[in-house]
Amino acid sequence: DPQWKPSTEGVRVLPRPGLVQEVDFPVVYTTEIDGTVYLATDKAKRGIGDAVVELVDERGKVVMSTKSSADGFYVMHHVIPGKYTLRLSPEQAKRLGLATTTDRKLEALADGNFINGQDLDVRKAPAN
Repeated sequence: DPQWKPSTEGVRVLPRPGLVQEVDFPVVYTTEIDGTVYLATDKAKRGIGDAVVELVDERGKVVMSTKSSADGFYVMHHVIPGKYTLRLSPEQAKRLGLATTTDRKLEALADGNFINGQDLDVRKAPAN
């Protein structure tokens, strides 16, 4: 199944002629998260490219990141089950003078269902 991911980083096997070796290792069912990053103004919003979207676990560790395509769409593959926050990279937001309006809390379940439509809205940060 393409949604399975080994729960260990790797298994090394040294084959021996004439012997069959059976190796058991656990796998977890993963999911995908997708959405669009929008730059919102008072009049409209449009998708923005090269936005760095981060998936942060409950301990505050960034476990995955990706960049949005030219139209703002992004996809995160092989997300293991857990509770997360989806956000625009704070470093990028600060560098570009952006403020996020929607960090998203979500839970990836072990059922393999995709999590679609996790859109993020950003705005120009107010001048200080």
